[in-house]
Formats: sequence, C-alpha cells, structure tokens
Amino acid sequence: MGLAEADLADKLATRYAATRDTDTFDELYHVMYSIVRRDAKRHYINTRIYGIAYEDLESIFLQCLYEEALIHKGGGLFIRNYRAKCNRELIKEINRKKAQRRYKEGLPPIYTSGLDRLENLRLSGKFIRKSLEDEIIDRLDAKKLLADFVAKAHKQYSKIILLLIDGYTNEEIAAVLGSNRYSPKIRKTVSRAKKTYRLHCEAELLKAS
Repeated sequence: MGLAEADLADKLATRYAATRDTDTFDELYHVMYSIVRRDAKRHYINTRIYGIAYEDLESIFLQCLYEEALIHKGGGLFIRNYRAKCNRELIKEINRKKAQRRYKEGLPPIYTSGLDRLENLRLSGKFIRKSLEDEIIDRLDAKKLLADFVAKAHKQYSKIILLLIDGYTNEEIAAVLGSNRYSPKIRKTVSRAKKTYRLHCEAELLKAS
C-alpha cells in the first residue's frame, strides 16, 4: 500500500465513522484487504506456535479494521491505529490460547503473573516494531522488496521465504526441500534464510527511514 492508498483509507474510515454508510465501508474493505492479509501472513509466522490459525488471524484483523473504522476521527493515522488495535487483540488471543493449553494440561490458570506481564510487554514491543516496519515497507512497496530479495539471494533461501509467506509449515517446507522430516539440517537452512531476508529488509528500511 502506497501513500496515496493510505491517505484514501484514512479518508474512507473518517467518512464511515461519520456516516455509517455501508458502501463507504465496502470501499474501505477493498482498499485494506490486501494489507490485512499480508499482516496476517507476517504475524502467522511468529504466532502459529501458540496454535493460532492463519484464518483466525485474518478474521481478528478484519474485525479490528471494522472496529477502528467505527471510531476513526481522521488525522492520517488510520493504518497505524488499526495495527495498534491488531497488536492488542493478538496478545489477547495468544493469552487465550495459552490459557486453553494450561487447562488441557491440567495446570492451574495464571492470570496476572509477573512472567505473563513480562511476556505481554515483550510481545507488544515486538508487534509494535513490526507495525512500524510495515508502515515503511508500505512506502517501499512490499512486492518490490520481496522481488529484490528473490533476485539477489541464494535460490534455496528465496524459495524458503516464499513458502513461509504463503503460510507453509516447517514440515511442509521440509517436504518441498526433499526431506521427509524437519531435520536439524533443514531447520538450520530455514533459520539462515530468515536471517538473510531480515538483514535484506533491515538494509532497505534504513535506506527508507
């Protein structure tokens, strides 16, 4: 999403908050849907360990889009506010999944322990940093960023990153790479691919910031 589209999304959200016009929200949905899907895919890589499905992430983010549009007052901050709300709801969902897991394992619930609060702060900081990076990546053009990486990086690393973005699990990636299990060798290769892509993105972010 470029600056023009971000500005359009802000104007549409402002209009919808004032009028509750369904056609306006439909237009906002059309403008924002690609970024909602991309955000869900990015967060899925880090949150699937908690048992959160990609479809659930997309549903949560779409609900955040609707709720933020209801109260938006303009000012050019709609996407930032939307993502901040996504971060808060994502942490709630992670805590809910953790509570479910503890219940299934017969462990006592932990409501406000120091460890949980520390984990929430860590997750919040991580997601907020990701949101700020996403805003810069929007300006860079995410497709170009990925295309540049695919063109320059090792062929296997490019393939792994594309598979991760498409939501493949570690086991599925291992199968694509010709292994019948997610072995230490495959794990190391995936880790190197992620690191290479992260360094590529960081370099581009520094240029754009």
